[in-house]
Parts: sequence; C-alpha cells; structure tokens
Amino acid sequence: MHPRPSQETLISPESPPAPAFSGTHGSRLKRYGIALLTVAVATLVRWLAHPVLQETGFMFYFVAVVVVSWLGGLGPSLLAVIITLLISTWFFRPPPGAEPDSAQQVFAGLALYFFISVATALLSGSMRAARRRAEAHAAEARRQREQMQTTLQCIGDAVIVTDRLGRVTMMNPIAESLTGWTSSEAAGQLLSEVFQIRNEQTGAPVENPVERVLREGTIVGLGNHTVLVSKHGVERPIDDSAAPVWNAQGGVFGAVLIFRDVSERRRAEQALRDADRRKDEFLAVLAHELRNPLAPVRTALDLLRLPGASAADQAWAHEVMQRQIEHLVRLVDDLLDVSRIMRGKIEMRKEATDVRTIVTRAIELAQPLIDGKSHQLRVDASPEPIVAHVDPVRLVQVVGNLLNNAAKFTDPNGRIWISSERQDAEAVIRIRDTGVGIPAEVLPRVFELFIQGSANGAQGGLGIGLTLVKSLVELNGGHVEVSSDGPGAGSEFIVRLPLIVDAVEQQMLPAQSQAPRQVDAKESRRILVVDDNVDAAEGLARLLRLAGHDVQSCHDGASALAAVETRLPEFVFLDLGMPGMDGLEVARRLRQRPDATALMLVAVTGWGQEADRRRTAEAGFDRHLVKPVDADELRGLLSMRPAAAAPL
Repeated sequence: MHPRPSQETLISPESPPAPAFSGTHGSRLKRYGIALLTVAVATLVRWLAHPVLQETGFMFYFVAVVVVSWLGGLGPSLLAVIITLLISTWFFRPPPGAEPDSAQQVFAGLALYFFISVATALLSGSMRAARRRAEAHAAEARRQREQMQTTLQCIGDAVIVTDRLGRVTMMNPIAESLTGWTSSEAAGQLLSEVFQIRNEQTGAPVENPVERVLREGTIVGLGNHTVLVSKHGVERPIDDSAAPVWNAQGGVFGAVLIFRDVSERRRAEQALRDADRRKDEFLAVLAHELRNPLAPVRTALDLLRLPGASAADQAWAHEVMQRQIEHLVRLVDDLLDVSRIMRGKIEMRKEATDVRTIVTRAIELAQPLIDGKSHQLRVDASPEPIVAHVDPVRLVQVVGNLLNNAAKFTDPNGRIWISSERQDAEAVIRIRDTGVGIPAEVLPRVFELFIQGSANGAQGGLGIGLTLVKSLVELNGGHVEVSSDGPGAGSEFIVRLPLIVDAVEQQMLPAQSQAPRQVDAKESRRILVVDDNVDAAEGLARLLRLAGHDVQSCHDGASALAAVETRLPEFVFLDLGMPGMDGLEVARRLRQRPDATALMLVAVTGWGQEADRRRTAEAGFDRHLVKPVDADELRGLLSMRPAAAAPL
C-alpha cells in the first residue's frame, strides 16, 4: 500500500530553524568550554562581591549552573556543579576557631546547594534534550514538506492540496494553468471556487470530489465526461482522482486532488471512432460497388444460357460483361494503388510529357460515361506545348478520375469544361462541372480516405478516388485544389504541375521505344498454361486455342515440369500461388535448363505489388501479368519471339 501523506509533509506551517549546536565532537568541546567560562565568570563576580554578600554568594553559582544546563546540556552542567561546589568550600569554609554550629551551617548550605544544582542540571538537561528532539522533528518535517512540494511542482499532472475545511493550501504550475488561478490567488479559497466542474453532456454542476474525500475519508475517482471550467471560462475535459491526507492520529487532515487535461486523448478517441465508422461505411460501399457490376454480369450469363437468345442478345451480353469486368478491374487497381501509396511503395516513371496529350487520353477514357449521361463537354487546350516531367500513365489516371467524377455527379444533360494552360512555371489543368456540388463542411476533407465528397451520397463511390488523385499529383511534384459554392452549384478541380523550363528540354518529348521483334499474329504458338484454379487454367487455354495456338494445361508445379520435359513450349503462363511447388520455384527450375533461352516465362497472378514484380523477375520470369489478363495484351505478347522479350 502507498504511505499516507501526513499533516507535516503537506499542510504544516514552516518549522523553526535547526538548533545552534549539534552533537558533533566540535560542539561538545564548545559546550564544556562554555561551562568552564561561565563558572569562571561567576567565580570572579562572587569574589568581587564577597565582602558585601558573604554567605548569599551561592546564587551566582546557581545561576551559572542554570545557564550551563540550558546551553550545554547535562554533562557540562554537572561539571559546573562539581567545580562550583569545590570553589564554594573555599569561600564558605569556617575560619579557624569558629563555632561548631557555624561549621555545620556551612556544610548544610553546601549540601543544599549541591542537591538543588544537580536537580536543576538534570531538569535543564532533560528540557534541552526535549527541545533538540522537537527541533529535529521539525527539521525532518520541513525537509519532507520541501521534498513533497518539489515533487508536486515537477510532475506532469495538476495537483491541488487543501486543508480539512476544503481550503486551498497549495497548487502546482499545471493546476494554475488549467484552472486560471495563481497559487497566491487561490490560497485560502474554497476548492469549489477554484475547481469548478460540470457534466460534459448536460452542463450540470458536478459534486467536487474533495468534498466526498473529506466527508468519507476515501479515494474518489472523477467520473467520465467531466469538464473543468477555468477562471476565464475555458472548458477542458479532465479525469483522475482525489485522496485524503491523514494526520498522525489517523484522522483526515486535508485532501490531495490530482487531475489532467484529456483533450488530446478525447480528440484521438474521436478520430479512432470516426476512422472506424468510415471503415464500416467503406466496407458497406465496397460490397455495394462489387455487387453493382456483378449483377449485370450474372444477368448476361443467364441470357447466354437461354436457347432462344438472338445474335443481338449475345452481342449485348458480351459487351455488358466486358464493360463490367473492366469496371471491376479499375476498382481493384484503385484499391491497390491506395494501398501502395499509403505504404510508400508506389513508383513514378517520370518523363517529359505534353500535358495536352494527358488531357486527350483522359477524355478518351471518360468519354463513354460522358456520352452515356448526355453531357456537353467543352475542351479548351493550349495552342502551345506544355511540357512537364511527370508519369504520363498516372496523370492520365488522375485527369480521367476527375472527369469520371464530373460526369458521375452531374445530372443528365449537364455541362463539363476541361482546359489546359501555362501559368508562370506551372501547367494548369481545370475540370469544372454543373453537378451536385460539395457541401462547405465536407470541402476541407474531400481528399481524405473514405470521404464521400458529393452532396448526394447515393451517387456511389468508395471514397478513395480523390485520395488517389491528390497523392498521385503530389508524387509528381504538383498539387490539386478544389472549390465549390455548395450543393447544386457544381465544383471545380485544378491540377497544378511544375513545367520543364529549359527550352531544349521542352522539345524532348518521349521518343518512341524500339518495337520488339514481331511475327505474324496468326502464327501458332506452343503454349503451356499452369494454374491450380482449374477454371482459370481451362478458360485461358480455351481462349488461346480459339486463337489458333497449340495449348497444353496442367494444375501443379510437378506436372508443369513433366510437361516441359515431354514437349518444350515457347510460352509458359504460370500462376504463382500453387500448393506444393509454387510458380516461383517452377520458374527457377525451368531457368536451369540448357534450352531456357527458348522459353518465355509469363507470371499470371493476382499479386501485383512492386515487391511481387521484383520477386518474379528474380525468379526468371520475362513478364508479369496481373489477373484478369486483357486479351489484347495477350495477343501483343504472343506476337513477340521469346528471345526478344526483356524482363519486366
């Protein structure tokens, strides 16, 4: 158990100074020296007064003994008694021939003096010892008080100490800061005046915890959702506890109140709750966004199964499935991009690029959605080249995302404007629409993850598109701005990118890369497809066979190695995550063959991070394709000869 704070350590007044003489060797010599000096002075005075005082001279020695007892203690006082007794026998001895009664009186006086002086010495010594003990106790109490005050001044929590009536006796600097009272102002005030607390939800006054501590003598914790109102009216959420201060008799002599400002913790807790809520909303929206494209895909599949489906119906079903699969792929790619950005794993492949080309390509991507909602698109392009050092693929993704948002969040037959221009040392792309607009309270957070920026949440979206836009623009050295006059007033996004200012560099547009050596696309290829997902393997094999290629499929690593031994393929499409021997190990073993240069190894996998691409390249793969694989990409790949393919 923790020791109880005592009256002396927290609330006692200042103690008197330490005694003048301590029990050291040097002070002992001093005390005996004082005894000898006092006796000598008394003897001198007694000798000078002898002719007048005669027998009453004992009083000088008695005074000397009292003085020595008080200043020197028991030992020096007894020494003084003995010395003065010896000297007195010389002063008071009877003259020769004196009467026996006179001698008896002298010796009786000496005996009386001896007993009274010894008693006085003993009493004075005892009083002096008691005084020294009291001074030592006072010094220790003062030391403990100073130590406690220093500790309370240094701790990071606010501390207020009160007496048994609830009046403030001490505050540390943190308590001064939180309450708005200085220690001098608060001293002697009732704690209820200095420490005013209310319920955070209702605003009603809350019982001061010290009142209960003084009443019941128990430790009291402050309730949750308690607000401290400072002298200046500032409200802060606080928590902690109060405890009693006990005196030596076990009674409550005061209280100690310790509290802290929990504003930062409350904000952090609220941020966690908000993040958790946004996560739940995101998962709900993600499920919605995944079901949306899957519903028409399933409908199209059901239609294709019907025996009476016409050629037009089948063509429609194929187009629907193509569009919705592309939408799903974009959705997954956006999620992966956000994940890479959050972990700092995304790489920009920058090159000198005409910003006008970026705008043109982005319009091509967004045109189907714009046309589908009958929007009017106005394009204002700069007549001069605007060359920036950026990743063109990522910037097309940025501008396409903003155009898609403009089309998506604008009612049919709306208007969209896009322009590109040079402003000083920046390339500026503006996208403006007549859409639903953005509420003022959402505008400052519109680029945060999982934030729905439109005024109408029913429009859909994962709340990651604008986060992706902002991150990609900043990774290319630029920044993005947004403005809106509120719901129903449309919105405008401005992308600013740094220009290449050197005149020679502005003319250095990307050179066309040398095309790989190609063959007739109709030439049949020997292909091995390896995937533990039977549907995936057989589906890809059927597609390639229909294109006229010689295709063999298997579903594990060992079967793949055996198939290569039987017949050497030109292309191996190899899944990575297979049980037993995975695709990476299969690739390593294939690269150990003497005829490995005749093989083009293509990883076909759902893993698409940069680290995954490095692993496949290190294992010996020539290409890394992320599922689902586009048929046009397959055709382009199969038109290359294996020896011409440089690893990706």
